[in-house]
Amino acid sequence: MKTCGSPDDVFIPIIGLTGSGKSSFISLCMGEEYDENEDVPLPGATGFKVHSFKHSSGRTVHLIDTPGFDQPGREDHEVLQECVYWLSKSFEAGIKVTGMVYTYPIDLMRLPGSARRALQMFKAMCGIQNAPSTVMATTMWDKVEREVGEERVDTLAEEQDFWGDFHDAGSRILPVLSDQRSALKIVNLIISSSTGLTLQIQQQMILDKMMLHQTDAGKILYGNIMTEKHNLEEEIDEIKRSMQEQLVQARQDQVRELEEMARAKHDKLETRVAAVQEIQKTNNDLTVMWDIRVKDDMRRMRLELLRNQEHLQDLEDSLAGRATNGAYQERKEREELERELKRMRKKVEMLQRENRFGATAGVLLTGGKVVGGGLGVAAAIIPLVACCIM
Repeated sequence: MKTCGSPDDVFIPIIGLTGSGKSSFISLCMGEEYDENEDVPLPGATGFKVHSFKHSSGRTVHLIDTPGFDQPGREDHEVLQECVYWLSKSFEAGIKVTGMVYTYPIDLMRLPGSARRALQMFKAMCGIQNAPSTVMATTMWDKVEREVGEERVDTLAEEQDFWGDFHDAGSRILPVLSDQRSALKIVNLIISSSTGLTLQIQQQMILDKMMLHQTDAGKILYGNIMTEKHNLEEEIDEIKRSMQEQLVQARQDQVRELEEMARAKHDKLETRVAAVQEIQKTNNDLTVMWDIRVKDDMRRMRLELLRNQEHLQDLEDSLAGRATNGAYQERKEREELERELKRMRKKVEMLQRENRFGATAGVLLTGGKVVGGGLGVAAAIIPLVACCIM
């Protein structure tokens, strides 16, 4: 299979809970090069964004901002599917992850269930054999006393259920402070300690041909889903028993309330049943499903670009026909047109960026050299467009 992207490039997924400081870490790494409006969203992906910068070593570093496992309105199994799809595509195209960063807010006093599960998912996707190429980047140091933060780092490093097992296997826990140096220290460590990884989830899904729920990461979600499903079934049975008792006593008001509760529980149960089915998929199943999604997204991007280009041309034609001076109302209309024209040009530029790497990712490379900036990483991260899907 054709390889897209320079083999010397550095690819680092940044994983963590929503609000854990991923964007701050990325902006510190990139310094003046960072522009949140210039990040590159991947087609079909609802949470992946790529930020690229030139490292002092001369290598291009691609920081991949990944979706969190605690996103409101999104099921964790869908996020896992999305991660597996992009990791599989890059692996098949010969692009290996250099290292992994997990952002952890040091001001987090307790680890709630969702946060604990996200941490376990990260470790399961990575694999303990890759621990030396991973870093737990502790953030939010400005929100705690230094002594308190250092005690929490000790706890993270000692307790096996947190980061202890990875720490013992060679992973590091490093602080992300308010300076670029602390962030780049993490990138430098990963670059110096890795020549490219085969992640545990890649090994299990691609090479071992496991189904998603059979992988270490999938087992965590599968167990959680089955527990939720079992609990809902028990709750529905209990509601049904209560309804029978109320019917015997002819309490219609209570029966109606219980019926509403039962319907709500049943609706939630259906989502758990669907989640069980969605997590029981092979890599080929996910490839087919997400390839379609990516193609549809790229088609939408192209159509949106065409529509906005037409609108932009109409605005330019309309503005050209307006006198630069004249009545007050005409001047106001011209000023409004100029503002709208500026907004439209910015939108078209963004859509052109998305379409360039989406539609021609596989041919953005010339002689193995990555075209600069976000477009270059798109070609590297999304070889699926020209190399895998088409």
